Amino acid sequence: MKMLQYLSKADNFYTKKILKAAFNKWMKWVQFQKMQQSLAVKHLQHVNDQLLCKIILQSWSTLAKETRKTREYFDRLERGELDDESDTQLTTPKNLKDIISTLPWSVNLKIFSYLGVKELVRSAQVCQVWKVIAQTSSLWSKLLLLLIFWRRLSHGGTGSNDIDKEGGRKVASLWSRA
Repeated sequence: MKMLQYLSKADNFYTKKILKAAFNKWMKWVQFQKMQQSLAVKHLQHVNDQLLCKIILQSWSTLAKETRKTREYFDRLERGELDDESDTQLTTPKNLKDIISTLPWSVNLKIFSYLGVKELVRSAQVCQVWKVIAQTSSLWSKLLLLLIFWRRLSHGGTGSNDIDKEGGRKVASLWSRA
């Protein structure tokens, strides 16, 4: 009977030892899997971050190119370098075209050059096409020169800096009301 007890204890001990070894092996496998999963998540996050940066940089580059093209177009338009009528006509939706919008840029500038400050500011409120025409720097530079010249004549040649600042403030205040 004692022998059976020893055999039973030995069998229990052997079974526990095998179970403990299998459990330790399983725990190592679980830790390895968790480590692999953690590395995979880090790699996926890195790839995602790189893709987002690429998308952001491509969008920024596209926007910068479009902005540069738009600025160059309006600079050429303002300098009068666009002679082709298709390039110099400002476009509006087909059903909403007015006579001014269909004229060449140089003709529009000539028409708007006869307007005073208040009329230019009011015309800029009509539509987007008129606003672009009214905000042309060549029109405003002529008006500012006339305003400064008139002020100097009416004030008997007082300090030009005061007149320049005052005239500029008046134009700026009129424009901000638009």
